[in-house]
Amino acid sequence: MATDEDLSAGERVQLMRFTQAVFVGYQGAYFQHRHNAINDDDWKMCRSLLRSFWLLPGKGLARQWDQFKAGGFLDDDFVKECENLRDEAQQYLQNLEEKGLQFSKN
Repeated sequence: MATDEDLSAGERVQLMRFTQAVFVGYQGAYFQHRHNAINDDDWKMCRSLLRSFWLLPGKGLARQWDQFKAGGFLDDDFVKECENLRDEAQQYLQNLEEKGLQFSKN
């Protein structure tokens, strides 16, 4: 996910399956929160974890996201939530850069 290099066919399949599992899982939590089955604090933690995916460098995740969100697997409201989280992550990275800092991958 965190590379700009081309992936092998096997790596692309692994990344696709991983991306599906992550986003379908979080979509389940999103719907549970909307139906009050997950409290606000737990959903905030889920949002933070999901937002952290957008902190990874490289084009892999972005490409997978673009393909997956268009595939009909995800609810439109959840897609909007994920895109908001991506924007928040990008703002965070920009704020770090403006301060002369960078996100540590360690």
